[in-house]
Amino acid sequence: MEKFDLSLKSKDLLVFDFQKQTIEVNPYFSLETKVLLARNYIDCLFRDEDIVANYLIAENGLICGILDRQTNINVDVKGFDIDAVVASGLWEEILKGLNLNGLRQDIGKIIEYRKGKYSLDSMIEKTLEKVGGFLDAISKLNVDDIRSASRQLSEEIKDLDTKFPGAFAVKESKPKSKKAKKVVNEPKES
Repeated sequence: MEKFDLSLKSKDLLVFDFQKQTIEVNPYFSLETKVLLARNYIDCLFRDEDIVANYLIAENGLICGILDRQTNINVDVKGFDIDAVVASGLWEEILKGLNLNGLRQDIGKIIEYRKGKYSLDSMIEKTLEKVGGFLDAISKLNVDDIRSASRQLSEEIKDLDTKFPGAFAVKESKPKSKKAKKVVNEPKES
C-alpha cells in the first residue's frame, strides 16, 4: 500500500449574528480542550459531598469553558452572566455548531472509570480499617468474645463476597481420594 501525505482543512468557524453581535464558534474540540473541559467538570463534580451543588457548578463550568475555548465571547469580564447566555437562547444557538454529545460521552466514560476505581479502593480501605479495629478488639477479649467476633468477621466476609462475587472466595481443598492398592506379601509356597 502506498502512503501519501494527508492534507485536510479544518471545518470553518460557525458564524452567526445574535442580538446585533457576531458570534464565532469553533465546532472542533481539540484534545487539549477536551482534557481541560473534562478535568474541570470532574474536579467540580467530585469536589465534596454536596452532589447537587457540585453537579450544577460542573454544568455551568462546562458552559463557561466551552464559551471561553470555542467562541469569541469574553467570559473573563466582570459581570459576565451565564444565566443570560442560556436564557437568551444564545447557548442553544452555539450548541447547533458543536458535537457536545461526543464530549459528554467522554466525560461519562471517565466518571464510570473513576467510580469503579474509587469504589473498590474505598471498599478495600474500609474493610482494612474494620479488620484493624477487629484485631485491636481481639487482643482485649476473652474466649467467648473471640468466638462472637469470629462469627462477626465471617458475616463481614460474606457481605463483601456478595458485593464482589468471587473476590474473597476461599476454595476448600478436599483430599483427593486415591484407591489404596492392597499389597500382600505372602510367602510363596514351594
